This record gives sequence, structure tokens and C-alpha cells, in this order.
Amino acid sequence: MLDPLTGGLASRVYLAAFPKPRSSYEIAKMAVPGLPRNASGRILSLADQFPSFFEVSVERTARRKFRCVMLSKPDPFISRLSADCQLDHDEVELIESLAPCLREVVGCYLNLALNRNPNYLKRSICAFRELLSVLCACINIALCPRTVVSKVEGLMGGGIASFAEVAAGAASWETLTNLCRKVSSAAPLPLRIASGLIQFALL
Repeated sequence: MLDPLTGGLASRVYLAAFPKPRSSYEIAKMAVPGLPRNASGRILSLADQFPSFFEVSVERTARRKFRCVMLSKPDPFISRLSADCQLDHDEVELIESLAPCLREVVGCYLNLALNRNPNYLKRSICAFRELLSVLCACINIALCPRTVVSKVEGLMGGGIASFAEVAAGAASWETLTNLCRKVSSAAPLPLRIASGLIQFALL
């Protein structure tokens, strides 16, 4: 079985649960074609098989009703990103500090993608490439003038401005530029990806 960053159902689940905690049923509706009767069980089984990738908790929905919710852990993504892009310690710490903002942007990206194509998460997906592409676009946009950041923020519906603000406050321009170069080398055509995010919002 492929790990959650590489492909298969596990990868689709990892991406669906990256922005925020979601119930196994909600994830199944997003990521499992046809939604078979045991879909929620399959999702929870995946979480059990990959405990280093998913955080599972139980929350109360009513006085005597509970549900299991899942949230993807960013650490595996950051570890692979660090290895593939040869990030130094300071760059890894910067990405870790940006993880909450990245979650928010990925949530907006998924909403836009699913509004355009409800089966977006039911196709073949590599979660690492998807997250790398969004991160690459975010870093490129964060290096743009504030007017550009604000415009993209308005189109996307949230996340980009926070990402740019945290990035600017946590690192120098040189550090951000170096990080952008390294991440861009692993994500082909980052400017096309950034443009794609805006195009999604305009459709």
C-alpha cells in the first residue's frame, strides 16, 4: 500500500484531512468513489495503519452521540520536503511556523477545486505534489508586493495574507528568496501554479 504522501486512497484522505479535522464520513464522501457502505470504516482503518500521518480524536456531537475526526499531521510532509529540497534547519523551522497558514490556504484551494469539480479528490492524487504546489505558490505570492497579496487574498477567500505576514515576520527577504528557489526547483512551473489558484477563484 502506498503511503499517504505518495498516492492511492491514503493520499486522497491525507489531503482531505489536511486543512482541518473532518469526520471519517465527511472524508469518505469527499474521497471515496461511489461511497460504499463501509467507506467510513476504510478511512479509520487507514488512520490506524498510518498513525504517524494522522491524528484521530473523538468529539461529542450531542448528549449521547460521538464521532471520530481526523487531522493530517504536517510533520511527514515537512520531513519529505526537507529531504527533497535540501532545506537547512532555519528553513525547516520557518515551514513549521507556516504550517497553520498553509492548512488554511489548502482548505481554500480544496473548496475552489471541489466547487469546480466535485470529484476532484476521487481521482488519482499525490498529496505531496499537491501540497508542494500550493506551498510553492504561497511562497511566490508572499514575495510579491502587498497589493498583489491582498488581491489574491480577496480572490481566494483567506489564508494568503496570513501566510505572507507570518513569513515576513519570521524570516528575512534573503531566507524567503532562498526557500522559494529550493521549493520551486521541486515544483515545476510554480508561476503557472500560482496563476492556476487565481484562475480557480475567477471561474
